[in-house]
Amino acid sequence: MRFLGAWALLALLAMAEARRKVYTEEDQAKYLQDLKEIELQNFEMEMKQQAEQRGVKYSGRQLGVQIENGNYESADLPSELRAPSLPRKKHGFRQHLRGPAEPQALKSSPNEETTIQSFIDPTEETSDDNWCYFCATPIDKLRPDMRKSIRNLLEMRRTAFPIDAVTPECLSARNLTKLKKQKCSYKYCQTLSIVDRNAGNAFVVRGCAEHFGAINVPELEKKNDHSCEMLHEKLEIKECICKSNKYCHAGWTKRSASGGSYQQSLHYLVVLISAVILMY
Repeated sequence: MRFLGAWALLALLAMAEARRKVYTEEDQAKYLQDLKEIELQNFEMEMKQQAEQRGVKYSGRQLGVQIENGNYESADLPSELRAPSLPRKKHGFRQHLRGPAEPQALKSSPNEETTIQSFIDPTEETSDDNWCYFCATPIDKLRPDMRKSIRNLLEMRRTAFPIDAVTPECLSARNLTKLKKQKCSYKYCQTLSIVDRNAGNAFVVRGCAEHFGAINVPELEKKNDHSCEMLHEKLEIKECICKSNKYCHAGWTKRSASGGSYQQSLHYLVVLISAVILMY
């Protein structure tokens, strides 16, 4: 009787084993991608809340523009900026997930409405006014959580990390000859910046405005020649759009959600000190 019971138990275990789902490497990669998508959704929700606090309309990633700029996944990218990859197989090769699950922040698919990026020789003068400096600062000194914020920001804007245009010179305008000149469809240049105050570093990416989101010419024409907006106070994510400045400094020229701008505060301080001096 015990013998039959043991056989029955083994049979049940065998049936359960047969019915158990077998997870493949593709399933594991999809699971990793789902985790990143959840993280991106949470990040986008934070950005939406920040926009509501400023009393402005939120423009999400659905308004972004996909581009074909020759970027590809490189060994130079840290894990936080990489697409989810399949585990290494026994023979030593590793397959990468293909198709729509691959983050647009790393590799964008061509869009019928978008032309392939082209560049101008930095040392040559051009009569075409529709161009911007194209570059990004290195991210190796940023903390992993800040790298994730960068990945999410680029993913939301449907743009790509310009691994072929990374240079420390992107942070300042001291040597513009080392920066690429990107041809644009419009005259507007844009800069996205994230400040990591804990590590004392900053990330900046510059380029044509149409590669950071949809272009609304009437709305952009209402802005000043150099307009900056704080997109996320806590992470200090700032967006600047320029009409004539090809480098488009990420200056503190617009009132942020927390109060007046730095320039206005400095002006009031000078006036206050002058008034105190005159009183005495």
